[in-house]
Amino acid sequence: MSVWFTWAFLISQCFVLQIASLLHPPLNVTTISRNFKLFLTWAPDPRNPPNVSYQVAYRYMFIEKNYINGHISRRSMQLYMTTKVQRNSKWNKKNCRNITGKECDLTCLFDYTHNYIVGVRTKFGSSMSKWEEIKDISYIFTVDPEAPTLEVKFVDKSMYINAAVKTPHCIKDIYNLKYNIEASLNNAPKQIKFKEVKMNSAVILDTTGLSGNYCVEALTVFTMEQKKISQPSKPFCHLFKDEEYNSGHNWSFAVLILFPILLISGILLYVTSSPDILAKQRGQLLWIFPDSAGNCVPQSFRK
Repeated sequence: MSVWFTWAFLISQCFVLQIASLLHPPLNVTTISRNFKLFLTWAPDPRNPPNVSYQVAYRYMFIEKNYINGHISRRSMQLYMTTKVQRNSKWNKKNCRNITGKECDLTCLFDYTHNYIVGVRTKFGSSMSKWEEIKDISYIFTVDPEAPTLEVKFVDKSMYINAAVKTPHCIKDIYNLKYNIEASLNNAPKQIKFKEVKMNSAVILDTTGLSGNYCVEALTVFTMEQKKISQPSKPFCHLFKDEEYNSGHNWSFAVLILFPILLISGILLYVTSSPDILAKQRGQLLWIFPDSAGNCVPQSFRK
């Protein structure tokens, strides 16, 4: 039995070594950013056997820190890395170990003051492929902003607008974020009403004279060495009715209704107050005779 077991073990090890030599690292390894989060993505190599898993690891690169206005200059990083020998740290494999998916969230794994090397490799049992690496990954220069959330309320003839954005819990105090407000009336081209307002600070928009469907939306502005602007927020729309137009329209409608009534009432009043009509109502005839002064004076007598 021991001989057969030894032969089986040797054959299995040969099979594992053969599989290991055939394992290929993932393809199209890159980083993408969504809503202030940073992800490593890849595609499987079709030459690998089915049911493989993946392992992601990272290590940071030692670079000089050159702060400009509280931020690190990416240009100084690149100059330093081209003139100094890189001393890479050990691989860190805290997250995304033995996963079958094709994406790994790196957001809260990185110190925003460092640049990193990120690698992913294919695993099959105890066999592993070579690392497929991406160098010079800096969270703070790679991440893209998230669209803000609008908060709108009305006071008298003013619209109070505020915008807020959610950031990952590990980096919520890093950014000096701002936002733009764009507005559109009745599907007309959008116009920037407020530019680079500090996040969580309200602005006031005068709505006097507005008539129609008025929509506002906000965009996050994130600036490091370059300015990044998010996608628009969900628009907030409100239907305004012009008071002056409505009041004038209502008065015109009222005049059209009341004029015939007033006209008929005036005619009836004139007819009922006429002396001839009054006399006929009383059963009298009205005759006109000249008086001593030559004036015509109506006189009446009963039939």
